Amino acid sequence: MAAQQQRGSLIAAGKSHLHPLDKYTTLEMARLERENRTLVRDWMNHGRPIAGIAIRSAVDGRVSSTGGQQVREWASARKLLPDQTEAAVLTLTTPKWASAIEGLAGTTKTTLVGAVREFAETQGWTVRGFGTTTGSVRALQDAGIDAQTIAKTLATVLPPKARRELWIIDESSLLATRPVNEVLKLARERGVDRVVFVGDQKQHLAIEAGSPVRQFLADNMAVAQLTTIRRQQDPELRRVVELSAAGRPGEAIDLLTEQRRIVEVPDPAKRYERIAAEYLDAYEAKQNCLVVSPANDERKAINQAIRSTLVAHQYVASIGQEHQILIPRDLTPAQLQHARSYREGDVLYFSRGSKVQQIPKRAYLTVGAVNDDSLTLHAENGRLIPFDPTSLKGVQAYTAETRTIAVGDRLQWREPDNRRRIANGEYATIKKLDSRNIQVKFDKGRTVALPLSEARKVDLGYASTSHASQGSTVDRAILHIDSSRSPEIVNQRMFYVGDSRERLELRVYTDNVTAMRRAVARTQEKELALDVVEKHQQRQSTGMRI
Repeated sequence: MAAQQQRGSLIAAGKSHLHPLDKYTTLEMARLERENRTLVRDWMNHGRPIAGIAIRSAVDGRVSSTGGQQVREWASARKLLPDQTEAAVLTLTTPKWASAIEGLAGTTKTTLVGAVREFAETQGWTVRGFGTTTGSVRALQDAGIDAQTIAKTLATVLPPKARRELWIIDESSLLATRPVNEVLKLARERGVDRVVFVGDQKQHLAIEAGSPVRQFLADNMAVAQLTTIRRQQDPELRRVVELSAAGRPGEAIDLLTEQRRIVEVPDPAKRYERIAAEYLDAYEAKQNCLVVSPANDERKAINQAIRSTLVAHQYVASIGQEHQILIPRDLTPAQLQHARSYREGDVLYFSRGSKVQQIPKRAYLTVGAVNDDSLTLHAENGRLIPFDPTSLKGVQAYTAETRTIAVGDRLQWREPDNRRRIANGEYATIKKLDSRNIQVKFDKGRTVALPLSEARKVDLGYASTSHASQGSTVDRAILHIDSSRSPEIVNQRMFYVGDSRERLELRVYTDNVTAMRRAVARTQEKELALDVVEKHQQRQSTGMRI
């Protein structure tokens, strides 16, 4: 690290309470951010309005559209609400190449996106949708949009462009700098006429580096705002979400306390029992319920507590079977290249396989031994395979864990199953189960049967992490907040996402209300690499002048 700092490729970004090595960025990341900004700026005047025609002012040269009245009449006929109408007018009439739709949680962004798609198609446009997750892709597909993940888009070839094209990119707060750079370049090469980013920058951020849409918004990209929250049917709950969205979690907690929606239970085991009893109440009331719990270990414990309660009340079969599931190791691309990143017992999934090493496509192999620069893998037929992790791509690492599952259990898919059109994060209930096969019914009514051996990237689906819950809507939400968790897990964004999932009812369980108040007040922001580099260069320049 010191050598890279000396060369100037690694740049200190300041002190951090989150990591002992503090914060750093790279010149490469700053270059990508600069390129993204340039791509958007240079192409900003290459767009065209979807409604009306573009007119350039002879006075100041500004370009506007004649389609505003046309859109308002259409919105009135379609019964769009006032903020939806104004957002549609800006989106459909701006002549700019790129724009954004920013909407708070529960402001019916998907409804608006579906309406924009309908209007654009009546004007002869082709609308394509893209998302960072399969869940966001499914939301776009529900709005009638031909959509796929960004990763799939970058790995395949799109059909030839036949008409004017509008690209809608969903869950924009989860977008990272590198994939956005590739998407923007693809859109430019393809001659895409309009790009619209849809999301809420106050919700969770990308796991990877960067916050590109926030960068574009700060650079004055045109943005339509959706501000009227419609998800919560109770005005008191709606006010809680409004306060959370405004960055006022303390006032939101005051309201929740007044409404008697916060339960303080210091002991974790007893707290999980209370959560399980609350879940049972929702189950018996036939309400769709989700527990949002930020950390994976507590999510696992809550899942088990709820399952035990449902078994005791005979809603889940008492006789189940042991099933090995796979938990992602979440290794970075760099870590996947090093043998010492792995542990004995890890399960490796080969999405591409290897003819040289006779590893079939979609094979699962177990790490038998970790050597200095290689691994020894065990195949299911007992064959031992020496493996150099630098030699192949398309390898994912998992920890194997065992769950007891039975008819009636609720499962959540933790990764997409593209062959069966199952999105990451989708929920289903087990309807049939034997030693080899499983049949599940998804929340939207679809039934899928598959071999049990191909349903390994799942887990019990009663509780979800905050990141995985983003985009979900349920009748009743139970938010679990352990105030001792780190700022990366419990913060303002987590509190806002967690308290905004419900239509009808919300309950918050915590170890300590006073400590929780401090924990959810913590902010979680990403500093742009470009800003860090420019500040670093300014300091160097000032030092040279002195």
